[in-house]
Amino acid sequence: MKKGILLLVILSFFITEIFAQQENTSMLASHPKIELGFQGLGVGYEFALGGKTLLDVNAGLGGGYTVDNGMVNYVWGLIDPAFYAITEFRYYYNLTKRLSKNKNMGNNAGNYVGAQLKFATPEVFNIASNINLHNTLLTEVHWGIQRNLGKEFIFNLHLGLGYAYDYYWDTGGLYIAFGVKFGYIF
Repeated sequence: MKKGILLLVILSFFITEIFAQQENTSMLASHPKIELGFQGLGVGYEFALGGKTLLDVNAGLGGGYTVDNGMVNYVWGLIDPAFYAITEFRYYYNLTKRLSKNKNMGNNAGNYVGAQLKFATPEVFNIASNINLHNTLLTEVHWGIQRNLGKEFIFNLHLGLGYAYDYYWDTGGLYIAFGVKFGYIF
């Protein structure tokens, strides 16, 4: 648990430093969305914070986790999903370059570095008794891209490194962060 608190303090410092260097005009837009991906099916909202920063908040139903002997286990719960809530901070580092090349910047398209917190619960309906997911907190840092697929659809991919903490076993472990999701923007 101490490692998780230390990581949150470091991430808070990182976010504060980026905000301190932001310009007042945002190149990003705020909008609600529905997403489907490895994390599951959820709803979210992308908040443009100013300049090149964005806060992405999501909640939904999907896979859950356990951490056993330092190994992070993910179970995609199609029949008996877990509830998840995600908060992701993004810093888009290439928006000026995209703008100068007249590339499409709609729906917050661009490359970014991000920090993410995810909380996942055990199975919501407890139908399948052979799956034993636990309350788990995942923290990660990653590099990612978001691109348009037409006017209202988006594709998002990220890769990085994370740390998962399992509250039931009181243990944690490192994992390779990988996420793919498709979204519909309202």
